[in-house]
Amino acid sequence: MIKKGLKYYLNCLKHYCIPLGILSLFVMFGLSMSIIMITQAFQNLVNQIKASISSASEADWMVVLSKFVTCIADVDWNHPQQALGTIFTSNWLTNTLKVVLVEVFGDPEIINTYQDLIANAIGSIIGAVILVLAMIVVGIVIGFAVLKFAVRKSGVKQPFWKMLLFSLLDAVVIFAVITVTNAIARITPWAAFVFIILMLLSSGFFVLAEAYLIYGVKKIKFKEVANIKNIGFLYLVNLIILLITAAITTLLLLLFNSIIIFGIYVVIPFVEIGICVMGSNAEGYVSSYVLERCPKEPKKKKQIKAEEKISKKGDK
Repeated sequence: MIKKGLKYYLNCLKHYCIPLGILSLFVMFGLSMSIIMITQAFQNLVNQIKASISSASEADWMVVLSKFVTCIADVDWNHPQQALGTIFTSNWLTNTLKVVLVEVFGDPEIINTYQDLIANAIGSIIGAVILVLAMIVVGIVIGFAVLKFAVRKSGVKQPFWKMLLFSLLDAVVIFAVITVTNAIARITPWAAFVFIILMLLSSGFFVLAEAYLIYGVKKIKFKEVANIKNIGFLYLVNLIILLITAAITTLLLLLFNSIIIFGIYVVIPFVEIGICVMGSNAEGYVSSYVLERCPKEPKKKKQIKAEEKISKKGDK
């Protein structure tokens, strides 16, 4: 099982571009929409101020936007987390925009006169940021779903309806565990904690049992797949995959330490592949074991002749 599991993991690395491409698509869509929202917000803000101040007819919204972007670039990006935490706050955005407007229009009173317009512009900027974050989440979720299907197709050589049935059974088991955990937690939290630990320790048995119910019933004996040896090997191979994924993640984050956002962007597909493979290892092992023990029987001569007669009647 260990050899098959590691080979399965290495083979699934070829799907790296699937989640990366889907995430990139949604990020580009979110960024394009957010750019439109922000430019329209600055256009409306500057045009409305120009309409009420005759001396500001030469002011350009692109100048305001460029100065605003310059202020963002001037933030200390040596610490990206702190920089992002700074620029994505309503107070910083409002104060920075006010400073830029005073600099462009040359009138300090503009801050008090057009507070509502400034607030609307800041609201549009925050909305654009939320849109980009939402698109990132959607891209990760959809990319993970498509990747999981591709990973399972690589390791589970069974009809699609059986894989779907396994997913439904897995969802039912997870729902049952969550329901029981909540019921126990209402009585005593400590008992719920112990129950969760027991479920984690026995998860290998349950997932092998689920795979047997879908792929192995009436074909192999239950103990051939759901035994202590296979459960131990399943935990071990998943642990090895987890360590490999953690090592790759750490290495890439260190490599892209200066641009941590890009590092996270590159790392996400590796994490998703590791999760998908660890979740499909038991299913892949049982399905392949069943195919090895019980290969599809060739058609019998009588069945072939009957099919030939039916085809000849159809031709007539």
